Amino acid sequence: MLQAQARGRPLDPAEGRTLFITDWAAHPAASSHPHHLLYAAIGEQYAERFTLAYAPQPRAETFLDLQVCEQQTGFPLRLELVTLYQAAGGDVVSIAFRPESLADKPNAPGVRWGDFRAHRTPFVVLKRLYPTLRPYVFSGEDGILYPFLWPAARYLEEENRTLGQRVDAFARGVFIQQVREWDCDNRCDCRLACPYWMRQ
Repeated sequence: MLQAQARGRPLDPAEGRTLFITDWAAHPAASSHPHHLLYAAIGEQYAERFTLAYAPQPRAETFLDLQVCEQQTGFPLRLELVTLYQAAGGDVVSIAFRPESLADKPNAPGVRWGDFRAHRTPFVVLKRLYPTLRPYVFSGEDGILYPFLWPAARYLEEENRTLGQRVDAFARGVFIQQVREWDCDNRCDCRLACPYWMRQ
C-alpha cells in the first residue's frame, strides 16, 4: 500500500508477493513457526489479491499513527488496521483486514454495520476523531476492498455510549459481564485477555 501510494499506481501481483516475502523473512519467529509454509502461502495469496484490489486514490498526504489516545482516559489504543491516512481534500481513509469472506450478502454495496459487529470498534473510535472518516475492509478470501457502511446516527451514538462505559469500567478495574459457556467457548474473540478466564 505504501509502495502504491509512493508510485502513484497500483502494484502488480508479483510486486505484492515480493514485498510480502521480504517482510516475512525479516521476522525469524514467523519463519521458524511449525506452520510456516502454510501461513507463508496464504500470506502471498492475500498480498497478491490486495495489490489487485487497492488503487492509490485518493492520494495520501499524511500517514497517521495507528495508536491513538482514548479521549476519556488518555489510554493508548492500538488500532487493528492496515493503514490510516489523511487524503488530499481532507478526508481520512482507514483500511481494516479480515481473512474471511465478507461476500455473504452479494447485493450489499459494502460491509454493513450489523455484519461487522465484532470488528468495528476501530472505526467507531476514529469516527469521533475524524468526522470525515472513510473506512474500508479488505477481505483476503474475496480479494475485495469493501467500503464499510455507517448506520443511522442513533446507532452510532449508542455504540459510542457503550464503548465509553466499557472504557470507564476498564479504567476503574471493573469487569461486569455475564459469562455464558456457549458464548465464551464458541463466539468470544477476546478470551485470551478476558479477566474471567485469566483467573481460571
